[in-house]
Amino acid sequence: MPVGKSLAKVTKSIGNNKHKVHPRGRKLQQLERATLRDEQLEKKKRQHADNKTVELLRYSYIQDLIKSKDLAEEQVFSRNDIAKFIELFIARDDEEIAELKKTKRNNRPPTNRQLLLEQRKKAEIQEFNIGFMSPDLTDADSVKALRNWNGTFGSLNQVKKFRLKKDLSILGESKTPRDIEMQEKE
Repeated sequence: MPVGKSLAKVTKSIGNNKHKVHPRGRKLQQLERATLRDEQLEKKKRQHADNKTVELLRYSYIQDLIKSKDLAEEQVFSRNDIAKFIELFIARDDEEIAELKKTKRNNRPPTNRQLLLEQRKKAEIQEFNIGFMSPDLTDADSVKALRNWNGTFGSLNQVKKFRLKKDLSILGESKTPRDIEMQEKE
């Protein structure tokens, strides 16, 4: 019967320190595999949490834009408007980058903060060229849902999403659970 794959189960099966583990034994190999597996799982969890944080930041930025006084009366937005919102989101750190460049002394390397901001901006520009995930603001229900969004990841299911390319073409639309239920009933 195979031993469980988690580190806790493997260490439990090896037992306490009554018996020493041989440096080239199978118990040590099991322990190494379980340790490596746990490290990989933790890395994936951190990456997933980081991706969620970035996605929440995007939607909260766009929510603030469409809740502003100028755009509060709009019911739907065109693809051009959405592209402008995305460009504003990408350019949100331009002032800080310019300030960091201005305060940098001659013949000195850029600061870590400046490098991080420039890399993030470059990655977002590249993503916009191949398809930037954004809320579908061409749908009135999605606009209303985004305006009423409470900031949690779970409530984003009510907002339709798509990938918008820089040339204003759409890669794919996601459907809300409500749309899927309506299709099943038909």
